[in-house]
Amino acid sequence: MDPDAIRRIDPQAIKVLGAKIVGKLNLSGVKVPFRLTLRRCLILELMDLTDAELPSLDLNGSYTGPIRAHNIDVANTVRLGLGFHARGIVVLENAKLGEIAALEGHFQWAPEPGDPYQSRKVALNWS
Repeated sequence: MDPDAIRRIDPQAIKVLGAKIVGKLNLSGVKVPFRLTLRRCLILELMDLTDAELPSLDLNGSYTGPIRAHNIDVANTVRLGLGFHARGIVVLENAKLGEIAALEGHFQWAPEPGDPYQSRKVALNWS
């Protein structure tokens, strides 16, 4: 979000491998001008990607909590495979995705308090 910080980032991508991200990862409403790769990362709390715009999102091999990505706009591929594991609902309602790749991805139903999908036992909601 900081223009000075953006100038210091490789224009091709942000690539993170094997990091533990503590706390909520909030990219809600953020327009990310480069690919975002978080491979084999541990992100236990909510990832909020609501209304975010990205060229691509790669979470291959990562272990996450719930992912809320209503209205996300990903021009190319969202990768949720190669050992990806979500403990919590992955919501991609009204998402605009170029492609989704979820080979060898694991989605586990784990409702949060007040979860509107609790009675349906939904692990991945994509419409």
